Amino acid sequence: MSVVAVECAADLVVLDAVVYGLAADADYFRRDAAFAVTGGEVVWVGETAPSAACLAGVGKVLDLDGAIVFPGFSDMHVHPAEGGMETRMLPLDAVTNGTTLVAAVATWAAGTPNRAWVEGAGWDPVALDGVAPLAALDRALPLRPVFLASADGHSAFVNSAAMRAAGLDPTKPPRGGVVDKDAQGRPTGWIRETATDLVAGAIPAWSEAELDASVVAGASAISHYGITTVIDANADGDSLAAYLRMDNAGRLPMRVYAAVEVGPAHPRSAVARVVRMAKALRSPHVRVNAVKLFLDGVVESKTAALVAPYVDGTNGALNYTDDELQRIAESATRKGLQLHAHAIGDGAVRQFLNVVEAVKPPPDLPPLAAHLELIDPADIPRFVTLGVRGNAQWLWAYPDPYVTLLTVPIVGERAQRLYPFGELARAGATLIGGSDWSVSTPNPWPAIEVAVTRQDPDHPDGAVLAAEQAVDLATAVRSFMGAANAAVPPASRLAEVGSLRVGSAADFVVLDRDPTTIPPAELSEVVVRQTWFEGRRVF
Repeated sequence: MSVVAVECAADLVVLDAVVYGLAADADYFRRDAAFAVTGGEVVWVGETAPSAACLAGVGKVLDLDGAIVFPGFSDMHVHPAEGGMETRMLPLDAVTNGTTLVAAVATWAAGTPNRAWVEGAGWDPVALDGVAPLAALDRALPLRPVFLASADGHSAFVNSAAMRAAGLDPTKPPRGGVVDKDAQGRPTGWIRETATDLVAGAIPAWSEAELDASVVAGASAISHYGITTVIDANADGDSLAAYLRMDNAGRLPMRVYAAVEVGPAHPRSAVARVVRMAKALRSPHVRVNAVKLFLDGVVESKTAALVAPYVDGTNGALNYTDDELQRIAESATRKGLQLHAHAIGDGAVRQFLNVVEAVKPPPDLPPLAAHLELIDPADIPRFVTLGVRGNAQWLWAYPDPYVTLLTVPIVGERAQRLYPFGELARAGATLIGGSDWSVSTPNPWPAIEVAVTRQDPDHPDGAVLAAEQAVDLATAVRSFMGAANAAVPPASRLAEVGSLRVGSAADFVVLDRDPTTIPPAELSEVVVRQTWFEGRRVF
């Protein structure tokens, strides 16, 4: 009795493909003609297509006629549920002044009379720098709370009704929070950091149906760009429950690893809560495996913590004392949870590295440090010696208005070392890619272009930001292709990704061109034609 070859009984056979990433990362340029999928895994790879008789028994045959195939990409710092929720809020990305802002709010409020709050998102802190909307918002909506989140998520515009509902006293903002004042000491309506969190926490919870629709919308948006594995970098119980409902209903087209925020207060009980969530909130494609640590703010509002002060002599505050952060890190590590830190300023980066050095997480719990806008040169080699993964938001590393108008004037000559990803790569650090969507697009290809060129992907002939911090194409691609293997602890890992070899997840994308043969300035134009997750087409 003959044994039927696995490819002859597969669920899916892909033919005539130019496949990258079939083997280990070092061999990611290897090309093969065909592969077979059963049960969501690759079960066979070959350079010669199976016979017609063999293919007659296959569930589905996909002939790609020589198209380029990459393994599904990983986004290791993204906010799918939040991004999906924002699609259901007042969009503010096109607002350029205070007058149009208030007009948009008033129009939205009139059209959504059943919503208790007016919620909007996406306004540009550069375009609206100096806007003080409180008085106008109070005139337009004296009783209905208004909360308008900025594009970077670290600021919000609010009215007095929102501050009252949240119990925010403008004279006594919460620790780590800022309530902007005018020259007369009156609130402007612009709040930052933990003051934003306090007001956001007072917004009535969305219904399960709204949350489920948001998760589906967010996941769908990400799938369009070939992303099949993500780290939700700031999940909460409600969003996790929605992920589970959608996964169990077969509507989640990706794996979700989740980090849950732990603040400086009551660290043991907070970590214990994350442990309970990790045990209770899990499904075939969802795991809670990390604590999220917001160590500082952002440079443009001078809330990022620096080693040396800003040009004007001020500095951002660390959100945790060293002792608070170490207690959290020790407790989380003992419980098998990974550390995932927001660290933008070099002072915050150094604090995180110091705590990692003190706590010594085991190699199978690699710490992640995200954003890394400034790193003191002395701390670059510590990423390697301590095994800290550099979570790079590549797309931010070009001279956009955030950099040229808000950052350069306040950091001075340090602007020549913004986003020092090239130094990290040359030192041997492991770099993993993340978009931070909805702060910026989840499309990895503009980010890859910026990683290689350090220029605006829409104007590739423009200015360059610290050209020596660029990396090569292979480094940029690998930071997304298979990043989950480097970023997610083995105990939490749901599948091997980033390759199309026997035993790996059958996640792959079909591209419209070969990114390894085009000029770097065209990388942002690469288009994903299809996205497949575990052998199922999801885009």
